[in-house]
Amino acid sequence: MPDIAGVILAGGAGSRIGGDKALIPFGPGVLLDAVMARAAPQVVSLAISVAPRSAPAYRGRFGADKPLLFDAAPAVRDRLQGSWRGWNG
Repeated sequence: MPDIAGVILAGGAGSRIGGDKALIPFGPGVLLDAVMARAAPQVVSLAISVAPRSAPAYRGRFGADKPLLFDAAPAVRDRLQGSWRGWNG
């Protein structure tokens, strides 16, 4: 397997559904569990890009097992922030 790292973009506020989209119930877990299960076999490491305000919820769910990446400029609301952070680690 090539040395490829994966980044899951999970920074959506989910304002219409009442919480972080990645943490909504889905099957036996939450949506992010399903995405991670699909992505993990494709990469050698996996990180999650989240909004800083959501870090406690993700740490509570995953502990220190998964690295969290944060937007470089949290005051800027832009759909590309998570992608930029993933590319620039």
